[in-house]
Amino acid sequence: RTPNQYPYMFRSLFPEIIMTNRMLHDFRPDYKNHLNNAFVYGLRFDSSVYRCRVGGIDLEPQLRDYFAYLIKEKEAHHRFFYDGTFISPRDYKVPEKVTVAEYAYGDERMFAFMNDAATPVDFDFYGHPMHLDGLGIGTLETTVKEFPDEGEL
Repeated sequence: RTPNQYPYMFRSLFPEIIMTNRMLHDFRPDYKNHLNNAFVYGLRFDSSVYRCRVGGIDLEPQLRDYFAYLIKEKEAHHRFFYDGTFISPRDYKVPEKVTVAEYAYGDERMFAFMNDAATPVDFDFYGHPMHLDGLGIGTLETTVKEFPDEGEL
């Protein structure tokens, strides 16, 4: 994740492109930021942890377990991430340090959130109570009818 990243623009202009996150190749203190960013923007995880020719990701259990967690979450919302449409951003009302991306699948919507702060945050997302752990992710599935029109945001 860099300050010069423009995921909304790229995902909106080139929706058919399968993008990856290639910024993580070993355990780093900010690994959750990189992986959460990839999760929220629907990027494919692309990591090649390789330790001195003696082993791979099993030598980094924190990283391995977090990958497994995010992959499980992504599979739980498969239809949105793989068969749905990324929606260009709207002016969502979320706390500072919280990022949100919206996906559509038919008349259903899914919102993927990430918290860049180290502390947990609780907030209301248009009538839906949300809790995000520090440096955590979250999702919300709704229908179009449950979510306000763009003019009401």
